[in-house]
Amino acid sequence: MENFKLNLSKFKELQKILHDGKNLGIDLMDVINKVNSIITTLSSDEINIALIGSFSDGKTSAVAGLLGEVLDNMNIDQDESSDELTIYNYKTLGKNFKIVDTPGLFGYKEKEIEGKDVKFSDLTVRYLSEAHIIIYVCDAVNPLKNSHVDTIKYIMVDLKKLDSTIFVINKMDEAGYDLTDEDDFKRGESIKIQTMQKRLKESLSVVMMMFANYTSCVFLQIQKEKE
Repeated sequence: MENFKLNLSKFKELQKILHDGKNLGIDLMDVINKVNSIITTLSSDEINIALIGSFSDGKTSAVAGLLGEVLDNMNIDQDESSDELTIYNYKTLGKNFKIVDTPGLFGYKEKEIEGKDVKFSDLTVRYLSEAHIIIYVCDAVNPLKNSHVDTIKYIMVDLKKLDSTIFVINKMDEAGYDLTDEDDFKRGESIKIQTMQKRLKESLSVVMMMFANYTSCVFLQIQKEKE
């Protein structure tokens, strides 16, 4: 809990510095918006995380990696869960987490976006809109499926979740990389990052901003490509 308070204090100090810079005529709006989003998340009593991705891409294990522990003790919220959503309540680091698994995102009500049918429900969209963090988990063999592109674009652009989205490339071992060999993993990491960069740039006009490793996963946060 003390770490959250310390981080919140540091981001508020950074927020003040950025606003001072803005007053001097420096264009810092992208950074200011991101810092404001982080402060809002850290200030919340409950942090909402939405998981998206296919059934077999390892969403639960990816979140366990992010939180640093196995999620066997997560409680399913029976009142809010449905056939298309599974909602977990979890507490760690002095914070309450609501983790919303959205398998229905790629299999329910259709919506036409730019002439193409994208499947998702009003309920799923509501939880995505309310999420502080969006985590898209994908398979290293096929990091961004063609069938997912339009839905991802809707989340990034229409729901304005670009700054709060993390891409997780999971199952690096199934793509043929040795997780016990650091050099081989780094080689695979570089290849998969370049592949994802290319796919996102072609499909959504976004580029990678940062990444970090966690066992068999490569985590990537994205931001809009500068015009």
